[in-house]
Amino acid sequence: MPLRPPSRAKEEMAAAAKAAQDEVRSKSKTKKTVELAGPVKKDGQKAAEPPTMGGIFDVPAPVGAKATPPGDSDEEAEILAEIKQDEETEEEDAAVVAS
Repeated sequence: MPLRPPSRAKEEMAAAAKAAQDEVRSKSKTKKTVELAGPVKKDGQKAAEPPTMGGIFDVPAPVGAKATPPGDSDEEAEILAEIKQDEETEEEDAAVVAS
């Protein structure tokens, strides 16, 4: 039986595979040269760290804002006093019911 030449599809696949291999080789060569061309670090120097992205719950505080405005602290004190008073009333009611 005589040997038949490879079909056109096989030739195209072989050519595509070769082209892909050549592309990968050329990319790996350029990557190495870029790494070598980077700045030379002296002893004691650290590479600059890339800026980090804030998390979804990280909210920066406004520049001129205080933690609690002065007017709100009075309201908070009143609310806390009411809560304490309500707790004392509930304890007294519980003592009356228990006796």
